[in-house]
Amino acid sequence: MARSSKRHRWVMAGGGAGGDFDPVDVTGGAVGAWYRVPLATVTGSGASSVPDVLTPGSPLVQATDLRRPPVVVTANGLQVLNCADDFMTVAAHAGNNQTVTWGWATWVRPDVVVGIQQCTIRHGVTNNVSVVLPTESHRIVIQAGAVQLRANIDATGGNVRTGSANGTLLTAGAWAFVTVEYDGAAATEALQCTITINGVVQTVTFTGAGAMPAALQGQPAGNDIIHFNQYTGAVSNNLDGQEGPNPYILRAKQAGATQGLLTTAGRAGLQAFEAPL
Repeated sequence: MARSSKRHRWVMAGGGAGGDFDPVDVTGGAVGAWYRVPLATVTGSGASSVPDVLTPGSPLVQATDLRRPPVVVTANGLQVLNCADDFMTVAAHAGNNQTVTWGWATWVRPDVVVGIQQCTIRHGVTNNVSVVLPTESHRIVIQAGAVQLRANIDATGGNVRTGSANGTLLTAGAWAFVTVEYDGAAATEALQCTITINGVVQTVTFTGAGAMPAALQGQPAGNDIIHFNQYTGAVSNNLDGQEGPNPYILRAKQAGATQGLLTTAGRAGLQAFEAPL
């Protein structure tokens, strides 16, 4: 594909040589949003806006100071979001509504690994508190817990189909590069929902009524809710930890990908850029 014109000049932590990095090139166009935490606007207690480098007019935002995630610096000098009961949203648009492909790729460092914590909600209605009931119009919910990392995907007829990677996958205090990749056009359920950790494709088991949908259901009033849970009211079950410095949203399938939306090289390219310590 042609090289993207929306490139970003970066400098390595510790004063090393910098260069150009473009996730669109690295993934053959699969990355549709690149939220760049080092360019965040910090207002009051945390980030009020995190720009999408690829679409400058569509940033992550949070107007309520109480829910703004603080921006902190990692051991190797990278800026990341540090959250417990915070979240940011981006309004619905053609790239995140009723899509056949969608995914989330980012570095995550949980402070604790207990229960079920919301990592990201693709197209959740902004005023819903619970993510358990399928009637509440959440389209894909990514959750982390002590014994699994899972994606709840709304199917037709009010059903939810859950793909779970089971086992002790995330460690409190340790960084992991996580991707959850939904490909509604894939031939089998095992190919429709792919979960990887540090580049390793996990075994996913499926539960729930119905079948994996061929496209995510639409909700024009919804948002992508990034990194945590709900809205400006009471929050619960949020991921307690850090994310960044570059959360990505995947909106297309990379040429040559056989499992999920990315090739092994595509995942490795995203993982290698500004890996936090």
